[in-house]
Amino acid sequence: MSRNNKKSRESASSQSSKWYLLAALVALAGGIAWYLQARRAPEVAVNGAGDAGAADEQGKPKAKADKSGVEPGHHSVVAKAEYLSEVPWKEFRLTERGALRIVLQPRLWCTIGDLDAIALDGHLSDNPRFLLTVEPLNPEDTSLPPMTRVLTLKDFQKGMRHEFSLPPLKKGIQLGIFLCKDTAGEGRCNTDSKEVADINRMLADSSKSMKEDKKYRSPDRVYYFQYLYLEESNRLRAFQNPEVPDITFDAVQEQLKKARAERELEAQLRALGRAKRFQQTLRSLPLEQGNGYAKIVLPLMDHNPKHCPKVAQRPAAK
Repeated sequence: MSRNNKKSRESASSQSSKWYLLAALVALAGGIAWYLQARRAPEVAVNGAGDAGAADEQGKPKAKADKSGVEPGHHSVVAKAEYLSEVPWKEFRLTERGALRIVLQPRLWCTIGDLDAIALDGHLSDNPRFLLTVEPLNPEDTSLPPMTRVLTLKDFQKGMRHEFSLPPLKKGIQLGIFLCKDTAGEGRCNTDSKEVADINRMLADSSKSMKEDKKYRSPDRVYYFQYLYLEESNRLRAFQNPEVPDITFDAVQEQLKKARAERELEAQLRALGRAKRFQQTLRSLPLEQGNGYAKIVLPLMDHNPKHCPKVAQRPAAK
């Protein structure tokens, strides 16, 4: 065998083992290490009943945007529901009191997931402080202050539920559901100071930094994001799929142009740009619909070889 062929095979072997090494590092994370060996993720009880959720997160077909024409109507400060009809939405109901009920649910699968990154960052932080937030995508929007719930690694481990009370609105608003680490105490996730990267990049960067500096501490990051559009009628809409192509954001942009007054359109388009960056970088699983609640599913690598004979790498974001 030639020297070049030998080097090539050694390089390929090293590359193929890279993600097994990362998986081992993740398994050492302190807060939920015992949980990584669990045979099944626990289900969070809602109204006293267990909820099994969907079975196949990666095999869902992509929804196509409706190409039907939309009448422009009158330009108004209020975003009308019909102006957003051509976007592939999933609709969620608020409670009678106008609250958004959220369930956070870990779920085992055969690839590195959001919860692996959260666990590792918790291990690499002296006093990890995690947030679940619902907040305007425009950080300067004062019509709705950030609504937050502080989380611990136990909340991620066991699952949890929470209600966010949304006030009555006179106009539609673009919101985001976020999960982030907020060691700096900013009280929100939608800030430029928090790092946003796909899961593989997070784990690779942490692995490299740990080798170079034993005292390395992970930065504040955003781990999860979902775009929400809350209408003045308290109808709440979210995207149907984890992969949201440019054409979908283009459709939302066009409908915002039809529905918004000129004086506030620029801020709305900037907010949509932030949503696009979060959505297309993180590619979080979409919210799942429950009986009166929205479920956040956080994937976690299953290390049981009976369930996952071969560890698969999540495709890197393009």
